[in-house]
Amino acid sequence: MKKIKTAFIFKPSNPYMSKTAWATTYYHFFMNALNRHPELEMAYFPAEKQFDASKLRDKFDIILLWENHPWGSPDELSGIQNLDIPVICRINDADDAKPKGKIPYHEKYKIDHYFGYIPEPFFHKHYPKSFKYKEIFYGVEPKLYENLTPYSKRIKERILCSGAAGRTDLLYRLKDIRRGTA
Repeated sequence: MKKIKTAFIFKPSNPYMSKTAWATTYYHFFMNALNRHPELEMAYFPAEKQFDASKLRDKFDIILLWENHPWGSPDELSGIQNLDIPVICRINDADDAKPKGKIPYHEKYKIDHYFGYIPEPFFHKHYPKSFKYKEIFYGVEPKLYENLTPYSKRIKERILCSGAAGRTDLLYRLKDIRRGTA
C-alpha cells in the first residue's frame, strides 16, 4: 500500500504543540496518532515566521496545517500559491473566525479542506458555505490511560465541596447578603 506523504507545518512556539502544555490533545494527535496511522507517512516542519513551501514540491501528497491563523502556523507560507499540493487545515474555535481574522487565511494559505471536532453546521455558521469541512473525532490518546490507579483508591478523604468558593470573612458575607447572593 502506498502511504500518503504528509507535510505538517506548524509554529513551534505554539504552547499546544508541547508535551508540557496544560492541554496536550493537539500535540498527541499530530505527533503520535497521525504517526500510528498505517496510510500516512508524516514529516514535520516547524517554522516561526516564514516557511518556504516550494521545497515541498514533488515530495509530498498533502500539506497539513495546525490552524488557519498565524498563532499556530507560520505567518507566511511563501511559494504555497504555486504548488499543486492540497492543503488541509485543522480549525479551532469556529466562532472566532471573523473576530480573529481567520477567513482571509483561506486564500493566503491556499486551504482546500478543513477538519475539526465541531459539527459541520457550527463550522458553516461562521465560515462560508463554499469551504469544505469534515468533522472527525480525536483527542483520546490510549497510552495516557494505561495503568491508572482507580479513583476510589486515589482519593482517601471525601471531597465535600468542589469548584469555586467565595471568601468567608464576615465583611464579605455581609456584602453577599446585601447583594442578595448569599
